[in-house]
Amino acid sequence: MTTGLMNKKAKKYSFAFTTGASLLNETLKVLNTYLETKDWKTCRTQVVEENILQKKAEASRSRMFSECSRRLKSLTPPQMELFANGSHDEQVCMNFLAISKTYAVIYDYVVEILRNKLLLYEFSFNDFDFDDFLYDKEELHPEIKESAGSTKNKARQFTHMILDEISIVNLRSMTINPFILPAEVIRVIIKDNPSHLRLFLMSDTDIKIMTGKYG
Repeated sequence: MTTGLMNKKAKKYSFAFTTGASLLNETLKVLNTYLETKDWKTCRTQVVEENILQKKAEASRSRMFSECSRRLKSLTPPQMELFANGSHDEQVCMNFLAISKTYAVIYDYVVEILRNKLLLYEFSFNDFDFDDFLYDKEELHPEIKESAGSTKNKARQFTHMILDEISIVNLRSMTINPFILPAEVIRVIIKDNPSHLRLFLMSDTDIKIMTGKYG
């Protein structure tokens, strides 16, 4: 098993995404507010005080803002612009990119397990794939051992829900889907880091071709 592909140095695995899964609509609201203000502090004040996320408790608004902004900060300016103004499919892709760049556990699972399965023409997956993935990562990521079993179960559930939303997997059939990326998504990812195309199950050969075309 390879070590984390997201960075040469292993990035600590966090399971904080289990507080809200994909949060597409909420993240878009925070992003649009940020693009208007161009300042995260001002953005936070506006989101919380005006209840843009429509949460009754102020603590919930603050917590949701923190989660959405954390993800958004992982994106480049062109990726943010595409997220805000692109088609629904492009927005879903940018949201998934933000989630994966923020949470190394999702990034590594998709690239190391699901992508490799697809490249070997193995189109099915199951819950044990995620469980085995975490087990194999325990030496490199001791924080996994420190997490409760219920937390890891929830992480598996939410990871697969996020992947089902973007159609990388189908939870009904428990299959991995070949994925076709919109051209503009490919373009803004290549300008950032072509290797991130692996998140969308692209082969290294196709990444080289796309880099030559859009780089």
